Amino acid sequence: MQIKKKILIRVLTTLLGWPVAFVIAYFMLLVFGKQLQAVSQAFTAFVISGVIVTIMGNVAMPFIGKKVEEYVEKMYSKRKEVV
Repeated sequence: MQIKKKILIRVLTTLLGWPVAFVIAYFMLLVFGKQLQAVSQAFTAFVISGVIVTIMGNVAMPFIGKKVEEYVEKMYSKRKEVV
């Protein structure tokens, strides 16, 4: 795999992962906002970051990375056919 392709896959995976992390954080604040307000900000940050890291690291990023890699491979193979 070319270096440019690897970098493209990483950048796209990161950019697509970012909104997923936002949705997780927003959902947690929407659902558990009152409970999280009752505890310290440090504990709130600890809980939200723990949930985001767990979900993103084990579920979202592997899935997004696989789909992005498939897309980039398809894009590069079509590009070779045209050239």
